[in-house]
Amino acid sequence: MKHDIKIADSMRDLIGEITLVRLHRVGKETGCEILVKPEFMNTSSSIKDCITKLMIDSAQKGGKLTENTIIVEATGSTGSELAFISAVKGRKYVAYTPTQTANPSSMPIILAFEAELEPLDAEAYEEEENASLGDDSSVHGNHIELTSRMICHGLEHKLDDTWCAC
Repeated sequence: MKHDIKIADSMRDLIGEITLVRLHRVGKETGCEILVKPEFMNTSSSIKDCITKLMIDSAQKGGKLTENTIIVEATGSTGSELAFISAVKGRKYVAYTPTQTANPSSMPIILAFEAELEPLDAEAYEEEENASLGDDSSVHGNHIELTSRMICHGLEHKLDDTWCAC
């Protein structure tokens, strides 16, 4: 087995750079060479590291992210990975999390990367907004996940230094 030592400049540089592993016993039984890519070996143990890195890199190249831009997201399943990438790049990240659907195991991870966590009671928010809009349910549609996304998109349009990753 060949052991080449690779030195990365950042944890971010390791994302997606996972060595393939040959499955000898399974391959032998099938007569095929079977290779797997253990995505759990990404820097935050998730395949979602790749997509969040791509999202942020694309936003940067497109001029949507400047040095002081705050990243906001209606987090569902990519919150901890965006918190990781944001921390590595030195960016502020705020996760808007619907309390009704929040993954309790993600919250400490998001906070560990020094991101901000904004819990959102989507049902209470929708009731308040519907009351001010004359109960026009077509605006919000009573969808928990949609509410937090709408908040993030609203922040992006209202504040110059904010980018919505949703």
